[in-house]
Amino acid sequence: MSGHSEYVSGKAIRGGVPVCFPWFGAPPEGRIGSHGWARVSDWELLAADSGRAVFGLTREGYRLRYTVMPGAKLEMRLEVENISGCEVTFSGALHTYLRVGDVERAEIFGLEGVTYRDALTGERRIQTGPVIIDREVDRAYISDAEVTVLDPVLDRRIVVAKSGSGTTMVWNPWIAKAHRMPDFGDEEYRDMLCIEAALVPAVGDQRILAPGEKSTLSQTVAVAPLN
Repeated sequence: MSGHSEYVSGKAIRGGVPVCFPWFGAPPEGRIGSHGWARVSDWELLAADSGRAVFGLTREGYRLRYTVMPGAKLEMRLEVENISGCEVTFSGALHTYLRVGDVERAEIFGLEGVTYRDALTGERRIQTGPVIIDREVDRAYISDAEVTVLDPVLDRRIVVAKSGSGTTMVWNPWIAKAHRMPDFGDEEYRDMLCIEAALVPAVGDQRILAPGEKSTLSQTVAVAPLN
């Protein structure tokens, strides 16, 4: 969580797991706000006990249910139901911020040989070896595989698994963009990394729901000692 995040209504939190919905990235024509309205909306707490919390949001013909289950691993499940009278198309992400000891020393495994789209250049490339963060990174990997982050500074591995998503986003703003972000510290890029279960139209990954149809996007995050 960024120490500069603004906890005010209508603004996204810079950390945790913001819910991007019903679009990912830049808004569609005629709309405003990157990553959709879900991450800046007030959700209703529907249920809570020692093992889970369930949040709800109904807007623009969508009924959303977001279930968070802490424990030995953190489980998150976003259920989307089309309650409109027509077909809908949406994208989004569970925009997960992970803490690492030193992002330049962290290694991301599980995406070797995977094709990705570089949002900074628009090019498509194939990943060779583990993903290393040594510059600004904003990539959409066409993959549903489990990803493991090796973090030698904090002596741990972070395992991110998912379902209902064909794209894994990997993001770090690096130096210049960190300086441009008012809700993010200039040096905070050093100890964070985003790995996201996503639906990204730029790589052909989005969902279409008929009236009454449902879809689920889920993700788990687990932490274990490095050795």
